[in-house]
Amino acid sequence: MHGFFKDAPKWKLINNFTIERDESLSDRPFMATSVPQRILINITSLTAVSSAAWKPRSAEYDSTKNDSLTEPDKNNGCHRSSNYIYGSGKLDDDIVLFSMTKGEEARFSKIDHIRISPIPPGTIGGDKSSTVMDGISYSGMSSKKLPDDGLMAGEPGVLFVHDGLQLEVHLEEGAFNKLFEEIISSNREIEKSVIEFVAELFQDEVEASLSENWHRHEYGILNHNPYSSSTRARLETISIAFRAVHHAATDEVSLSAREHQSDTPHSPLLTDQNINIINRKLALLVGIASTIAALIAIHTVFSIL
Repeated sequence: MHGFFKDAPKWKLINNFTIERDESLSDRPFMATSVPQRILINITSLTAVSSAAWKPRSAEYDSTKNDSLTEPDKNNGCHRSSNYIYGSGKLDDDIVLFSMTKGEEARFSKIDHIRISPIPPGTIGGDKSSTVMDGISYSGMSSKKLPDDGLMAGEPGVLFVHDGLQLEVHLEEGAFNKLFEEIISSNREIEKSVIEFVAELFQDEVEASLSENWHRHEYGILNHNPYSSSTRARLETISIAFRAVHHAATDEVSLSAREHQSDTPHSPLLTDQNINIINRKLALLVGIASTIAALIAIHTVFSIL
């Protein structure tokens, strides 16, 4: 039901993850709940980035950024280097920014900025490691009030609105380093790349109950205030397909080398025409040799007589 969030001013916010609508079932109001939803991004650009920045002496090391520090200098500070993967892409669903006072404020069908950075093991998953399956008992026809801290408390990733829709998520260090190295070391073009992430997003319980996975869905981010248009997120999968390497260029180079070689005096090119000329010369030489041999034989006979 697209355009669902335009009616938000008529609804009642129970907590930051639970909304009661102005229509009711026999035993309770219709609801919209914010639970983990799986979102797919078809990546349109993907880049591996290395950077370095000056770190003031008063700043402290932030382990969640997995930065590499040069040897600290207590007087002058130090440089901080970091790697991350940056991209953008198109969504298979619509994500709506809405508020309880204005209804729908913005609608997004793409993510303009995606940043994937490394993080120490054991951090991703937050307090509960909640999945899409955990949200089923709080959504659709099973909708009920969510805990006040939601289902993804402690998750370090975030989906937010700032100059468009942005996603900042993480990969554990080992997986990140392997993927980063594959991107920067490969001489192959990226054929296709897909990201799946999970985020706490509102959805109409009727749509959640009746829609199929292949339908285009409408999800909502509640804009609590001008400085809090965000929701927690986690990277589920990232898949990159590289284009197969073709050897056409190599073949062309080899062909050019042979053509160049044929023009040099040390490497004559044996064409059919040249072979025919050689064969004719050999036949002539054989004929002359046979004639000489016959003359010698006749001369010998006459000498005997």
